[in-house]
Amino acid sequence: KEAVAALVEDVQGRILLVHVFRYTTDSIEWEIPAGIVEDGESILEAAQREVWEESGYETVNHEPVYTFYPMNGISNKVFHIVRCQATEKTGDFDRNEVKEFRWVTRQEIQELVDGKRIADGYSLTALLLYLVQG
Repeated sequence: KEAVAALVEDVQGRILLVHVFRYTTDSIEWEIPAGIVEDGESILEAAQREVWEESGYETVNHEPVYTFYPMNGISNKVFHIVRCQATEKTGDFDRNEVKEFRWVTRQEIQELVDGKRIADGYSLTALLLYLVQG
């Protein structure tokens, strides 16, 4: 299945990060909202759903940013990055999946990247694109 991650911006220009426990690495990591594109769902619909499930925020103005194969030498897995804006908070996040969330500035993202505190390739790719593209 394809997967999608969302770069979610608030009205102040900050980016949404979620604190997620990852069983495979036995760690809690800061990441951008992400997940599988469900059957019958478009990439943009999946991004919107994942953001809502992981933060409780509604989103608008979804636009594809990048599509890539994270391990094209051994897998045909496809990852999509979508950029969007947060509107209102209409629900609570899935506490079985997400520990907490926070909004971070461009400077904080740079510090997280420089400090090697973003561990997953999906978030790192999206955040580096964000830093480069503005």
